[in-house]
Amino acid sequence: MVVHYFYLPIIRINFFLSLPPNFIINLNFFIMKKTILSLMAIAIAVLFTACPVVEKDQEELLTQKKGWTMLTATSDRAYTNFDGISSENLFVSFFYECELDDILHFDINKSSKMDFGKDICDDQTGKEVGLGNWKFKSEKVLEYHLPYFFDDNDNFALLEGAVVVLDETTLTIRVPVEFYDDPVKGSGKIRNDRGIRNAKGDADKYNFTFTYKAK
Repeated sequence: MVVHYFYLPIIRINFFLSLPPNFIINLNFFIMKKTILSLMAIAIAVLFTACPVVEKDQEELLTQKKGWTMLTATSDRAYTNFDGISSENLFVSFFYECELDDILHFDINKSSKMDFGKDICDDQTGKEVGLGNWKFKSEKVLEYHLPYFFDDNDNFALLEGAVVVLDETTLTIRVPVEFYDDPVKGSGKIRNDRGIRNAKGDADKYNFTFTYKAK
């Protein structure tokens, strides 16, 4: 059998012309739709490539709006309280149960405060208390008024803490503290003053590490 190739283009043209008009329109629409989707995919890829995610700086992380609640509190050596309980876990030997749901806030205006949470201690009044100003003295050192710790004038003690972790979910600070001779924390929800000694002198020295979680 001899095939005459001269007639093939004519056959193809006749086949194309024999197609129904709606088929040709649908085919054109399919090609156009595919082209648009491809262009959109390229545009999205270029957009994400051209706009990298900007990471938050330390102050933005610290001042997140909902505040921080204590997750753990530990000491580099055992702390012994009035009841004779000795533990490196400060939830056992130092803090009162009514303090564990308190919320620590660092505001963008460089002030700080403590929200007492739902479980309010017997000697706490109102819903919150102002602590004082804070600032980063360096990338890894935070100066702030530490809740539950008081200086010689019964003000919240201003201390420098080493920032171990600071991200969007976790804040860990290690703080060196020096206590007066008397241990703190008695029974019940009536809290004793927890004084610390800022000036040089005879005092018990500890390194307390506080880990907070973002609310």
